[in-house]
Order: sequence, then C-alpha cells, then structure tokens
Amino acid sequence: MPYLPKSVSQLLEVFRPCFSARTYTTFVALVTGLIAAPARRTVCGMLTAARMAGVWHHGRAHRFFATAQWSLDQVGLTMVGLVVGWLTPAGAPLVVAVDDTLFRRAGRKVHGAFWANDGSRKVAAGQEKLSRGTTFVVAALVVELPFLERPIALPVLYRLWRPGGPTTPTLAQELITLIAGIRPDRRVHVVTDGASLCRTLRHLPSNVTLTGPPPRHAGLYELHPDSAQAQQSRRRGRPRVRAQLVRVIAVREPRTPGFAVVTTDLTSSTAQIIERHAARWAIEIAFHDATHLTGAGEARNRTRRAVERTAPFVILVHTLVVLWYHLAGHSPKVVTEHRRRARWYTTKTHPSYQDMLIKLRRVLIAAHYRADLAGDPTLEQIHAIRLAWADAAA
Repeated sequence: MPYLPKSVSQLLEVFRPCFSARTYTTFVALVTGLIAAPARRTVCGMLTAARMAGVWHHGRAHRFFATAQWSLDQVGLTMVGLVVGWLTPAGAPLVVAVDDTLFRRAGRKVHGAFWANDGSRKVAAGQEKLSRGTTFVVAALVVELPFLERPIALPVLYRLWRPGGPTTPTLAQELITLIAGIRPDRRVHVVTDGASLCRTLRHLPSNVTLTGPPPRHAGLYELHPDSAQAQQSRRRGRPRVRAQLVRVIAVREPRTPGFAVVTTDLTSSTAQIIERHAARWAIEIAFHDATHLTGAGEARNRTRRAVERTAPFVILVHTLVVLWYHLAGHSPKVVTEHRRRARWYTTKTHPSYQDMLIKLRRVLIAAHYRADLAGDPTLEQIHAIRLAWADAAA
C-alpha cells in the first residue's frame, strides 16, 4: 500500500465501518489511485496510479465494484455526516440540490445504457440533445466555504435510472428521504429543476421543503378557505388533492424575460428563496468538474453492480477532495502560485476545484517519497517524481 499523509488517512478512516478489512484496503488504494492519476481514470488506471499494478491482480480492483459486499448508500450517508459535521453551522438548515446527469457509454452489453437527454451535448438549433449512456439521479449538499465566493455542491447519494423502472422524481424522492431521515434535527431545503418538481415529490418528510421552477403545464389553484373543514366533512368521493399551500415568486430583471419560482417554504424571505434557487446551479458545476477533472464516466465496466457503483465512487472522491482541501489543504499561496504560473489570470482570487485536486495530488506524491523512508531515492525515482509533479498540474 502507498504511504498516505495523516490528513488523508484520518479522513478515509471514517469509512472503515462501511467495508470489510480487505475491501477497505482496496478502497483506500483506489481512492489514492484515482486522485493521483492525471489521465486514464479507468479501474485499472486507478490501480496503476496507486502503484499496485503487479502487486495485486487487476481482478481485485474490478471485484471491488462488481461483487464486493458494501453499500453505496452507507458510504454516501457517511459522507453526508462528514459534510454536515464539518461544513455546515450547527443547527442550520441543509440545502440539497437534486438533478440527473448522463455519462456517455457505448456498447449493447453495458448495464443501464440507453438513449436519453444529454444537456451537455452541442447540437444544431432544433435538434434533440440525445446521447447513449447511463443516467444517474444525484443528491448534493450545497455549502458555502470561507475561501470561495460562490456556493459549492458536494454530491453524496446516487441512483441509476432505467426506462421502465422508477422515474427520476421517484428516485430523487428516495435520496431526499434518506438525507432527511439521517438528519431529522435539521430542516432540509431541496432545490431542483422543473422536470423533477412534480406531484411525485408531494409526499416528503415534514422537515423538507421543495423549491424550483414550475413546469410549463403546471396548474396553480387558489386554496378555498373552507377546504380543511370540507375535507373533514366529506364522506363520499375521492379526497381532495389540491390542498397544499405553496408560494410563487415572479422574478424580473432588466433586459431579461424573467422567471418564476414555486416553493413549499412558507417562512423564508423572498431573497432567501431566490438565493437558494440560484445555488442549484452549483450541482451543474460539480457534474462538469467530476466528469472532466476527476474522471467520472471513464470506467469501462459493464455489469450491473459495477455500473451502479463506479461512477458514483468517482463523484464521491470528488467530494472527498473538496472536504480534504477545506480541512487541511487550503492556503492563500494556492492562488498566488497559480497567478505566478499563468500571469494572464489577473483577476483570479479564489481556488478552483482543479487547484484543490492538484494540491492533494502533489501531497500524495510528496508523501510517497518521504525523506525518512529507508534508503535514498534512486535516480530513476527522482526523475519519476519530477515527471509526476509536472503531470499533477496537467
């Protein structure tokens, strides 16, 4: 196993109860390899970057995703506890963004791969944005960090969507219920898009509110003042279903067509509702960074459990990187060094996710070649660390 700095090993130690002893060792190696790999973030690529190629058979890494006995929900809820404990004020409401994303995959034997809407695909005007791949419904905690000027979304729970199975709003409801159940002491404000804001999410836990743009075909009705009394006195017929109070906020800015937001939160101020709705965009940025920088969707496995676990595993590592950077990695020198290397970034004042990933990658590389290890590094090792250091910023 590669040597890990204390700040990383202590963070990963929290996940030990989620695995058996052998599986936990594999988990640590794959997390380390995924962070250290600047390219080829496949399953074997993780093993190679962890310097375990030739030490372990590659089947051990594949079995971790395909057959090993561990629960993705348990790992995700453990991550929820870490994020809530370290990154949110005590007793403060939780903001949860829910959305779905597609990872492009080819091949008829890939489990869960179907043609679906791909919002990131660039097509000509009037053409449908369709791609073949696996679609995941993701719940992310939206938090504010002291060294950033914008909210950041940290994905924690996942569900694979398949045609003919539960709809994406139903899967979203499962994820919201899990978060609300593990933290009943907190109020949970869920923000989503218009596609998920439907009657499927009407029946949520009592500590959950829902905010998002109303669908184009949404019907809003005035609540009759005697509806509660009429509901109790009704003896025949179907019970009333249009009895939930919501707020509708119309927003209009200069030179823009404006938009509307509907919410079940009846107590927060209008400014808080709009700010919460705007924070939903953070999950789109998280999808972009997890895909292009961390490597989500690059694994080529095809079996059911492997497909259901691998992309969420990579996105969980994305959240781990941000959490580690907040706890042990941030320094104003990160931005200063970046501006020194790229002098055209004259307005850069805050670290990006790429800066966080590079910082952790370099910490792992430096820890592997500690000065107190037995023996001096060979010329080949010195050359290798110089190349690795350069690749870390690639």
